[in-house]
Order: sequence, then C-alpha cells, then structure tokens
Amino acid sequence: MKIRKWWMVGVVGLLLIGTACSNKNTEPTVSEIPVVEEKQTVEAFGIVKAGTIHNINLEFSAGVQRVHVKEGQRVSKGESLFTLYLGEYQGQIKSLEHELTIANLELAKLLSGSRDEKQTTSGSLQKVQNSLQADQKDVQRLNQEIVTKKTNLQNQTDPDIKKLINDANRGEAVYQKALKQLRDKEVLYKEGAISQHEYDESKRSVEDHKNNMTSIQLSIDTLKFNKQKEIDQLQTVLDQKSAGVKNQQIELSMAKGQENTSVEIQRERIISIEAALERTKSKLQQAFIKDHQVISTVEQGVVYEVGYISGDITTPAKKLLSIMDLDTLMIEANVAEEFIKDVKMGAEVSIIPVGDTSKKYKGKVTKIWDMAVKQNGETVIPIEVSIENKDEFLRPNFNVDVKIAVE
Repeated sequence: MKIRKWWMVGVVGLLLIGTACSNKNTEPTVSEIPVVEEKQTVEAFGIVKAGTIHNINLEFSAGVQRVHVKEGQRVSKGESLFTLYLGEYQGQIKSLEHELTIANLELAKLLSGSRDEKQTTSGSLQKVQNSLQADQKDVQRLNQEIVTKKTNLQNQTDPDIKKLINDANRGEAVYQKALKQLRDKEVLYKEGAISQHEYDESKRSVEDHKNNMTSIQLSIDTLKFNKQKEIDQLQTVLDQKSAGVKNQQIELSMAKGQENTSVEIQRERIISIEAALERTKSKLQQAFIKDHQVISTVEQGVVYEVGYISGDITTPAKKLLSIMDLDTLMIEANVAEEFIKDVKMGAEVSIIPVGDTSKKYKGKVTKIWDMAVKQNGETVIPIEVSIENKDEFLRPNFNVDVKIAVE
C-alpha cells in the first residue's frame, strides 16, 4: 500500500544579452511554467466479486434426471439447469385433490339433510368413541416421533448419522496422515532412499483412504435420504390417521344429532385439505421451476457449487446450486490501516485488471468496513468499490489493482 504523488516543474530561461552602440547592457529575463500537481491516490489489491448470489433450493425431494450445467459456466435467464423427475410429487398433489373432492361430496351430503347415515346405536357410538381416543393417541405419538426425527436429522444427532460422521472425521485424519507420509516418501524416493515399490505402495494407500472417505460420505448422504424418507412415510401415516380422526369426529357428531357441528367439522377438514394442497402446489410454483426443468432466473450469471449429479435424489437440506449475478459485480479490496484515513465514501477509483493491464475501469468507493482485520500479518480495512463501465472481460474472482483518489 502506498500513496503516490507526482510533480511537473518546468523552468525555461531565455537570456538575451545584446550590446548596443551606446554600450548599454540588457538585463536577462526568465519565464516560468506553473507547477501542475496530479491527484494523490491510495493503491490497493482487490478481487472481483458478485454482490448478489442466488442459492437454488427445492423444498421437496425429487430425482435428478439430468444436470445441464457445469461449475463456472455462464448462464442466461430461462436457461435450463436441471431436469427433474417430478412424478412422485405430482402424485401427492393428485392424491390431495382426490381427498378434497371426497370431502366436498361428504359436505354436500351433510347439507342435504340426509339422516340415514347419521344414525347409530349407543353401542356403536361407544365403539367409535373408543376408536377415536386410540387414534388420537396415535396421532400425538406420530407427531412427537416426526418432530424428534426431524430434529435429529437437521442437527445430525441421529446415532447412525453421528457414527458415520465420526467415521468420516477419522477417515479424514488417516487420509491426511497418509498424504503427509506420501510427501515424505516422495522426497526420499527422489533422493533414492526408498524403492519404487515402497513409493507406489504409499500412493496406493493414499488413494485407498481417499476412496474410503468418498464411500463414507456417500453412506452419509444415503442415510440422510433414507431418514428423510422415513419422516415422509410417517407424515403420510399421520395425515391418514388425522383424516381418520376427523372422520370419526364427524360420525360421532352425526350420531349425536349435532348436525351443525358435523357440518362445521367437515368444513374445517376441507379448509385443512385445501391448505395442504396449496402448500404442496406452491413448492412447484417457484420462479426457477418450469415444467420439469430448473431454470436460471438471473439475466447473466455464473454457476458454482453444483450439488448433484444425474441419478441423485435431492433433499431440502441441500441446495441444487448457486448462481453469481454478473450484473452485480463489484470489487472487494483491503486498504492498509495507515492509509484508510485518506479513503472516503464516494471517492473515484481506477480499476486495472491483472489479466489485462491495458484495460481500465472506473468506479467509486461504496462501502468502508467499520472493523479492521488481520491479513498476512498486516492490519487492513475491507472496502467495496462499484464498477461503472464493466464488460464481459471482468469475471468473478479476477485480481485487480485499484487506485483510490485522495482529496
């Protein structure tokens, strides 16, 4: 970090000496050019960043039929990113729609004043009450079980998951140790201290440990998917039990001649089904979902952190991918603490990319952090700089030199 200052000072002297016939001398004359002082600047090193990053997450599980993009690929708005299998999820929507149709028919029957299905004997009434109480206990138990399983999955406190994570941590430690041994043996091998066979054995050991880590991670992902599937299955059972409870409540209400109560319960049931149907449909009504495709909603962006490959099953806990919005590119730079006093908000900035120093961009200081940080043993203050004339040459993570004008 430094401040540069340039001066241009020119002095041109013209001395005219003449001898007149009268032997009188002419005094010398000097003309001066005014001092021109250029602006002082604070220099810093910066990196091109995207101000806005879009993380794309599905709120439900689906199969990945095909991945259309790769890490670092530029995409435009509407471009396809993934093709998904949505048959199972669409089946859930149809099931809810069918349930809603039946519920509306039952409500119509109640409102028609039919009494033939509303009558029951006192014995059958007691039987329904006993069944209702048992089902209500099952609903309470299932609710608690689902909450517990969801908590264990989200916090990774499930015993099976914890065991695999511990295995992964141990595998990582062993892998790092084997990697260090390989580096040491590589030096010995180059010096002729060990044989080719011993060196190759060390390489195979590293590869084996790496494959073991990959296998453990795959087991973790598979186990998480299975745990999520268990939760989904329990949720289905719970929904069915809850529907059964409501149906029994309706039956009891009808048996007791409480027609108005039965109608209200049925209406509440319909409202509940409608809400569940709306929630389920809304998860498909995201801006980035079009038919069976996941598409880009960014005008111009760059893909990174692609989380799945063809054949995978997505989970709500893991994003599909991220997109950096190229329309929000800016510069993140660090200014040494001894120069930060000279950097002001809105100050003009010259930006020169390391990749092509013939290019020059203009910008302004748009943000100055209120806290200093340590970087490579130096205390610096991060700043952000806008880019006023960005073009397609600038890419995220490009290195740039910035010169900040000082008043």
